[in-house]
Amino acid sequence: MTRQPLLQVLNVHKTFHPSGVRALRSVNLSLNAGTVHALLGANGAGKTTLVRILAGELQPDGGQILVDGIPVTFRNPRDARSYGIALVHQNLALVDELTVLENVFLGREPLSLFFVSKRKARQKIKDVFERLSLKVTDERVENLSMAEKQKIEIARALLFGARVLLLDEPTAYLNEEEEEKLFELLRSLKNSGCAVLFITHDVDKALNFSDRVTVMREGQTVLSEESCRLTVQQVVETMGFQGRKRTFQVPTVGGETLLEVSNLTLNLGKKIVLDRISFTLRRGEVIGLFGLGNDGQYDLLETIVGLKKPSSGRIVFKNQEITHLSIYERRRLGIAYVPEDRAKEALNLNGSVLENAVVNVYRKAPYARLGFLRWSLLEQYTFDMLKEFEVKLVSVRQPVRILSGGNLQRLVLARELFQKPELLLACKPTSGLDIQIQNYVAEKLDLMRSYGCALIASNDAEEMLNLCDRVFIFSKGRLRRVLDREKLFRPEELISLAGDKG
Repeated sequence: MTRQPLLQVLNVHKTFHPSGVRALRSVNLSLNAGTVHALLGANGAGKTTLVRILAGELQPDGGQILVDGIPVTFRNPRDARSYGIALVHQNLALVDELTVLENVFLGREPLSLFFVSKRKARQKIKDVFERLSLKVTDERVENLSMAEKQKIEIARALLFGARVLLLDEPTAYLNEEEEEKLFELLRSLKNSGCAVLFITHDVDKALNFSDRVTVMREGQTVLSEESCRLTVQQVVETMGFQGRKRTFQVPTVGGETLLEVSNLTLNLGKKIVLDRISFTLRRGEVIGLFGLGNDGQYDLLETIVGLKKPSSGRIVFKNQEITHLSIYERRRLGIAYVPEDRAKEALNLNGSVLENAVVNVYRKAPYARLGFLRWSLLEQYTFDMLKEFEVKLVSVRQPVRILSGGNLQRLVLARELFQKPELLLACKPTSGLDIQIQNYVAEKLDLMRSYGCALIASNDAEEMLNLCDRVFIFSKGRLRRVLDREKLFRPEELISLAGDKG
């Protein structure tokens, strides 16, 4: 007897109005209890739109959603949760200023005589937290790692009866060790009878950790098969790519020094975040800053761009000290910045694509004259930029929030690279992008060598080896090792060296 799917999607389609973006054309999907299901596709294929429909955040224009074989309609996320369906977004919906306990029960606080009862809250979360190996309850969320934050989101879903867990790019901001722990957790959820659907661009992990794979292409389901019956090449070609990510040859670097960092120290309260960091960066060079977690590599980029003020040390760019300059003055000198959290730190999600694309140029000639913006020129500038980076959209006037996660990332990269900066500071520039665009970003970095240089911060070893000439290994705020890329052949070697604190 064939087991009834826990959740089914039948011929669902969705068009966004008034932009006319046709996100889903005819999508079919089945999730069984006690399985892990991977959802793959190029950026803009419709993956995030689909899971948002399943979570009640969007309503389809047609088709059916069935839970336990019964047709259902989700008018909002509360309806979806009532059927045991919960979505964990790539950009986690947690309030950094609140504690773990407060985030888990936000909007659903247990009461005792009309007052919020922390005692009842702790009792309720005890079993779920033990299951997820979580112990912290009174810590502020802003002090936790991305892996811990993700577990909190999952705990919140499980606490309120989730039978179907939807994860949008769950590994995008995790290091290798955190990824492995996440997949161990997913296996345990599977064994307890949950159905898990996770969106990913990593074909290898999809095949290794899932029971079934579904591939979407241009808003349609084009493949759904048991993982054991598929090869990486089959999946890659079905996604619309020809071949796998290649390794880029690194040219000889001999340019002038553009950036010099001397004894840079950053203290946040009593914690030493950066401890006497010194190095130089030359024109034509791409340097990787690697740590297994956030070991200071992201804080270093934030300090160089001016988001954090160093406790001591100097930063010199193009023979000019910029240690105490404003962010605007540093950017005007030719420094571009791609933050780790694109949605929260790089974009105004309430604005249009056009408004987000022109923030670096709208005050400059010829785009502004006598205090007035020349919108026709700004539109053409945006169109040219997004065409070059293959950002898929109907109109530059459409709301930026309806773009897929991958297209949002392309937009941020396009905005920063289109002006040809002399120094690019980028956190995980290829994380969450499909293979084709990862290659495109790498090619852009190769072109950038003729006029500038780049610092790439990441905890993704493969990204380091694909993009960088040298890799600086960070641990607990210190620069521990400097490695030439040619001497490293496998990501595992880099991870092993980073884990060696000797």
